[in-house]
Amino acid sequence: MLKLDHIALGANDLEKSCETLSQQLGVLPFGGGEHELFGTHNKLWRIETADYPVYLELIAANPKAEPKRARWFGLEKPFLSEDIQLLGFIASTQNIDGLVQKPPFDLLDVIDVTRGVLNWRFGITKDGALLDDGALPYLIEWQGGRHPLDGVAPQHIELKSMAGKALDGLDLNWPCMLARGGAQALSVELIAANGETLRFKRA
Repeated sequence: MLKLDHIALGANDLEKSCETLSQQLGVLPFGGGEHELFGTHNKLWRIETADYPVYLELIAANPKAEPKRARWFGLEKPFLSEDIQLLGFIASTQNIDGLVQKPPFDLLDVIDVTRGVLNWRFGITKDGALLDDGALPYLIEWQGGRHPLDGVAPQHIELKSMAGKALDGLDLNWPCMLARGGAQALSVELIAANGETLRFKRA
C-alpha cells in the first residue's frame, strides 16, 4: 500500500510566496533547499495527520539555476497568476520499480535524486508534467533510512481533508478525511497553526 508522503504547492517567486504562506500557516518553514538536477528550490513545513506526519512543500523554478532535465511538477513554464498553486501530492512506496510497470504509474520513469544527506528514488514523467494533471501522485522511495522530517518538531499544522476524482481508486493509506469520487480537481484543506482553515485547489 502507498503512503502519503507530502503535498506540493507551486509559485513563481519562492521567497515572496514563502512569506505569504508563512503568514497564512502561522509558522515559518523548518527547512528547504535547492534541486540541482531540476533547477528548482523549495521550502518545507511539517503537517500533522491522524496517523503520521507528512510535509508541505512550496516549490518554484530557481532563476539562478539551469536545469539538467525537464523541471518536475510542471514547472517548465511560469504560472499565469502570482497566487500559490496546488500542484499535487507524492506517495511513498518500498516497491517503486514494481509500481511503474503497470497502470496508472507506467508513465513514470524512476530516477535517483540526492540533496545533502537525503537520497531518494523518484517516479516522474519524462517531460516533468504532473501525472493526470496532478490527480495522481508522483512516487518516491526514500533511501538510507533518512527523511526530511527526521528530528523536526510539530508545527501545529493539520491536514484536514483531500478530495479529487482519482483518489478513491488509489491503494493509499489516507491519514485524513477523503472526499471520494466525482469529477472535481484535486483539493487540499489544512488547519493552520492559528486555527484558520486554508484551502488549495488545482486550477
